[in-house]
Amino acid sequence: MAQARFTQIVFDPDDAKLGWAGVELDYVWRTTDGGVTWHKIKNGLMSGDIHGLAVLNKGRRRVLASTDCGVHISDDDGENWRLVPLDSPSSYTRAVVPRAGNGENLFLTNGDGPPGSWGRLYRSRDRGEHWERANLPDAVESSMWSIATHPADPTLMFASACLGQIYRSTDGGETWAALKRRLGEIRHVIWLPG
Repeated sequence: MAQARFTQIVFDPDDAKLGWAGVELDYVWRTTDGGVTWHKIKNGLMSGDIHGLAVLNKGRRRVLASTDCGVHISDDDGENWRLVPLDSPSSYTRAVVPRAGNGENLFLTNGDGPPGSWGRLYRSRDRGEHWERANLPDAVESSMWSIATHPADPTLMFASACLGQIYRSTDGGETWAALKRRLGEIRHVIWLPG
């Protein structure tokens, strides 16, 4: 039997008491008291297999959850979720990440499961309502898995595929280049300013 496990915890940037935890195989959990208590919220989620979470709060709070059945949006703090269409042969999504410095743009990783045999990177310019493919050079040979962005330089971004391919953008995700060096397996990527 598979074990449920936390995949990500995010807090509202404007309200430190309000947060969400994604649990692989056990939906989304929300706290309204800074993590003292947590309550499961799942109305409208097509799957309890939560892979990633993002919270946007530029005037209107929006929470996004990526799952094995696609990406979901909640505009009421997670009480209700709706599935957003994604033009892909697979609904498996992994990371959903807002671009640092821009509260409207998000990136989403996609593929055919872990580790997968192909992958895609998507971008939304309207808070997750619509998704377009980001053009990655060459064939992605496993599911796209993670994305790294940092407020110190919002134009510098990295994305990785599960089986070691790494991509870099120096223009905020408009264009991407493949790095020559590959790693064996990548489950998360992050960059920190020097």
